[in-house]
Amino acid sequence: MLAAILLFTNSNCKKDPVAPIDDVKPGRRDYVWTVDTIDIKSIYTFSLVRMWGSSASDVWLTGETSDPANALWHYDGIRWQRFKNKKNVFPTALFGFNKSDIWLASEYNSIWHYNGSDWSEVYKFNLTGDSIFTINTFYGRYPNSLFAVGGIGKLGANGAKTAVAFYDGHTWEFIPTVKEHGLFLSIFYYNISQVYFLDGYYLNTESGYINYFLNKYRGTTFQRFYLDSLSEVYLQNINNEVYFLVGKKCYKYLNDTLSLWKDFSDTKFVGGIFGRSEKDFFSLGANGIMHYNGENIVTLFETQLLVNSTVVFEKEVFFQATDNKKNIQLVLHGTLKTN
Repeated sequence: MLAAILLFTNSNCKKDPVAPIDDVKPGRRDYVWTVDTIDIKSIYTFSLVRMWGSSASDVWLTGETSDPANALWHYDGIRWQRFKNKKNVFPTALFGFNKSDIWLASEYNSIWHYNGSDWSEVYKFNLTGDSIFTINTFYGRYPNSLFAVGGIGKLGANGAKTAVAFYDGHTWEFIPTVKEHGLFLSIFYYNISQVYFLDGYYLNTESGYINYFLNKYRGTTFQRFYLDSLSEVYLQNINNEVYFLVGKKCYKYLNDTLSLWKDFSDTKFVGGIFGRSEKDFFSLGANGIMHYNGENIVTLFETQLLVNSTVVFEKEVFFQATDNKKNIQLVLHGTLKTN
């Protein structure tokens, strides 16, 4: 059930007399796939769920673990190697601007930074009592304009409230929010409307269901414009264009509302949009990794593995996956054939 405060529309506005020239080429599908096993060799629980890279020869992988020695992995274009981490880092978010400017959030209110040679703790939020700032996502347009979004609450307890911190190139500070119940999951900037969008969820204690929401932020206030839907809603981003996934339907933001862009209801689409353009993106499907080329969406790589994160480069793509039956962590690596 969609919230009454949000109006969804179909894209049936009057067209311009002269249609814009569409010179975006359909994405290729001739990939060669390899599967790499992350050799953890640890008795502790471990789940790799976050990936970021500056290039296909510089990819970082982090996860949730009770063993800090296995918290960070790096791919140099040849092999995956455990980063020799001697610090107690328990990653919750990962983001970077280049290979020498990478950010990582760790449990217990700390933020770490990679300068091209080593990781170091650069900031720790000072919260009262045993409160924890759980950072789910970093996002920034410039190195001196970086957001950290998530929620603040007691460790191991329900009732967290949404929270956003901002880095101006010198220090981190919290941005005043409505402090509503829930957690922010991600944040993206939409250049055309000059607005940041945030998605999140909270547990409705009366119904017992998880409810999803969207917020807008224009630099002064946060405004919720999608509320209390039982349908999962997630933000996606391709080339600074923001997309909104509600179930199997994908929306764009037009004229202060969400307008239906693509409906994948009659396909095996499950979720996610990760790609280079609107005619070249990957998604997760019922039978594996799917690809949309502007005309149709098909399964490129069949698998029943649980895929957690993705990074896409010009000619290569990486998917982190978990084999729950064998309890191993994998990376599915696709490379376009050389013409």
